[in-house]
Amino acid sequence: MGFGSDLKNSHEAVLKLQDWELRLLETVKKFMNLCNQVDKESTVQMNYVSNVSKLILLNDHTQVSILKQ
Repeated sequence: MGFGSDLKNSHEAVLKLQDWELRLLETVKKFMNLCNQVDKESTVQMNYVSNVSKLILLNDHTQVSILKQ
């Protein structure tokens, strides 16, 4: 009788462990998706800042060349 109850307890322990692993993997998936979203947003912002900086530099060079004439 001891073997049957031990086997049942072991099976329940394995199922519980698998549930924990699934929860962990779901959490990792959410974290990775959030990281990807943040990376995309920061890339868009960096691109915007770069373009604005280029426009400012272009404007400054244009004004300097006009003043030199």
